Amino acid sequence: AETLANVPYILQQGAEWFRSYGTAQSPGTLLVTVVGDVRSSLVAEVEMGTPLSSLIERAGGARDGHTLSYGFSGVSNPVISPDQFGTPLAYEAFDAARLGLGSAGFFFFDETACPVEVARAISAFLYEASCGQCRSCKYGCGEITRRLELVDRGKATENDIAVIGVRLRTVNEAVRCYLATEEQIVIASILERCPEEFALHLEGRCSKPEFRPVTVPFVESVASCN
Repeated sequence: AETLANVPYILQQGAEWFRSYGTAQSPGTLLVTVVGDVRSSLVAEVEMGTPLSSLIERAGGARDGHTLSYGFSGVSNPVISPDQFGTPLAYEAFDAARLGLGSAGFFFFDETACPVEVARAISAFLYEASCGQCRSCKYGCGEITRRLELVDRGKATENDIAVIGVRLRTVNEAVRCYLATEEQIVIASILERCPEEFALHLEGRCSKPEFRPVTVPFVESVASCN
């Protein structure tokens, strides 16, 4: 829909007008959302190449007394670390940073969110979203979610982490869509970025002072007939 919305303006103003915005490889504008542990949720149309940090600032930054620890560009791309918040919103820039821009739906967490709980919530979200046609996807996402639940509760062993690793390698075998690859990319990136948190949970501990349940933001569309 966003792409098609640009077509009338390009036909009216010309391709060069459209390419006068953005970068050489990512021309035009982009509709961006920013939600999560920011002062105010944001929806904005910005020129491609705008730094992600400027969108965080427009959303008011982190909540009072807190610091943003990491973010995600939807549930199909790796963790965005604070040192990557300045990355320009351009496909080539995100590729160079080994990230993914996706549809530019960003959500952020501050230091109060446990990354193990975040991983569990994202995995559970993708497991529920799986249509069930491909066994490796539905079974794999479900197995990863169940093991992450054990880790989150401090009831897991090193074997559970090993099983998660095995399932992440096979979850997207012979599948019909990208959902299982989303599970693979996101969960693996959290494990790689926060190994110490998972190690603490294996000892029945957590670095966060109190449990904070996490939900994954999503867009709900409502259609009506008049």
